[in-house]
Amino acid sequence: MVDVTGFLKDGFRMKPITKESVEEARAKEPKRICFATTHATEPKRSKRDGYAGSFNVPFGDGFARLFPYDLFPNRHDSYHEDSVWRSISSKEEFEEIDAWVKQQENRVFLRDCLSASIAMSYNFTDRHEGERTEIGALEYRAKQHQDMDAVEALAGHCRDTIMEIPLYREADLLCAPPPRPSKEFDLPSQVVSIVSNWIGKDDITGHFRFNAEKKPVKSATLDRCPPGKRSFFHSADEFEIVRQQRTQFALVFARISEEFLT
Repeated sequence: MVDVTGFLKDGFRMKPITKESVEEARAKEPKRICFATTHATEPKRSKRDGYAGSFNVPFGDGFARLFPYDLFPNRHDSYHEDSVWRSISSKEEFEEIDAWVKQQENRVFLRDCLSASIAMSYNFTDRHEGERTEIGALEYRAKQHQDMDAVEALAGHCRDTIMEIPLYREADLLCAPPPRPSKEFDLPSQVVSIVSNWIGKDDITGHFRFNAEKKPVKSATLDRCPPGKRSFFHSADEFEIVRQQRTQFALVFARISEEFLT
């Protein structure tokens, strides 16, 4: 197993995640960007000469690190105070941005306390939690029935996301949120192990453990974390990390040269 102690000590810069920063993130709206649903009209074409179009999203937090072009504050958006945009002057640039947007398909870019955060998809096609999406159906089969074909399919989606997005493709390590010690089957750990073997990046999941009882996310409250405390769990090497779990299925990616992505 790779020794992560050196990575953590030598020039490693974590983005601090505290109770206060979580409360601040929770207060911001909106929190998601999805080009298959809510933002399917991006980028927008223009009929003006010398102006190919524009690209607008309601926030840049995290997303701006993944988008292939620079984004700038949108002072004309009265609905989203943190919105960002880009004026697209050439047809070639418009086509490149449009191709990138189409490549994202059902991925959901999340706004939280992390440096960058992506969900493979929503679990359900609507808010009433009726019909599952492709990812949602795979997650259900994998988690509830330990269907290894579904586990591998999920791993394939994660691998594609890593390889298609430079920030993740350049990551040094892969890590899943640590499971409960008594848990016999842990889906994130299974997926990370498969992806690690496929793309040749070290899986460091075994280096971390929870420092307190792990309870279901739906029943967790911010009151469990005292002001200023950075996390509820720490590594076997006594280095604290934190995961803000936003979906039922999540992975952790670490880019040592920049910050910790969880």
